[in-house]
Amino acid sequence: MESLILSLNVVMPLLFLILVGQGVRRRHLCDERTLKQMNQWVFKLFLPCTLFNNILATDLKTVLQPQLLIYAASGVLIACAAGWLIMPRISPDPRKQGVMIMNTYRSNAVLFGMPIVQLIYGDAQLGVMSMLIAVIVPLFNILSVIVLESFRGGKARLSKLAEGIVTNPLILASGLGLLCLFTGIHLWKPLASVISDMGKVSTPLALIILGAGFQAEKVAENKKELIASVSARLVWTPLAALGTAVVLGIRGVALVSLLAIFASPNAVSSYSMAEGMGSDSELASQGLLFSTVFCIPTIFLWIFCFSQFGFI
Repeated sequence: MESLILSLNVVMPLLFLILVGQGVRRRHLCDERTLKQMNQWVFKLFLPCTLFNNILATDLKTVLQPQLLIYAASGVLIACAAGWLIMPRISPDPRKQGVMIMNTYRSNAVLFGMPIVQLIYGDAQLGVMSMLIAVIVPLFNILSVIVLESFRGGKARLSKLAEGIVTNPLILASGLGLLCLFTGIHLWKPLASVISDMGKVSTPLALIILGAGFQAEKVAENKKELIASVSARLVWTPLAALGTAVVLGIRGVALVSLLAIFASPNAVSSYSMAEGMGSDSELASQGLLFSTVFCIPTIFLWIFCFSQFGFI
């Protein structure tokens, strides 16, 4: 029951923010042009600040389990490769294909990871999850830029693809964050405070924009793509990654941390990235909403099964 309550406690604030966005839409408080402009703010300003803050807050002393890191990173890369092979066979539209591939491997590990580990093991065991987040979230962003840049539509030249990747705001923010982290550079306190405050805006604003732009009547148009990508995110990817982890003998807090990485719903930033990089943002918003709703029973079942078999 606690795991079900946990899922609800994590998911409901996200859904409420989406409902706020729907209220904005119904009250006609902003038009489509304004929503697109605001989403550009999220993608080019607020999300990079969030990523920079997350990297800078990493405690390098906790990154002490290379085998777990290698397993998690390998799982993400394999999921991305599987999505790249399978999803283009389901939809002929490159803009949809990129979003579907991203949904296969990219999860909301930051928002779900800490609460899940904290509930089961307490604050003392949060270091493992922090370690995974420090490595996997930047990997999510790098892969997402590569995938979405590759599936913008048409045949992009390699030079154009490389330019799009290295000039992406999230890649630049990651590079700056890693530079400051490894060199020990400390930002001027007022500047660090501004970047921190801007980073806190990204998730709530992205969800409100998602809700304001969400059109329920268009869900039927993407039925096939939604079934494929949401089932990949909540069923097939976690089944493969967590099943293999169990076979390899991974147990306890390490297994729960992998659960947060592989079984969480779509990342909130996936919608903003899809919109900002010319992919199908409508499909991204629908995938985020449905995976967030359906993750409540799936996460509950994972935790219940693991506890019943004594794995956690």
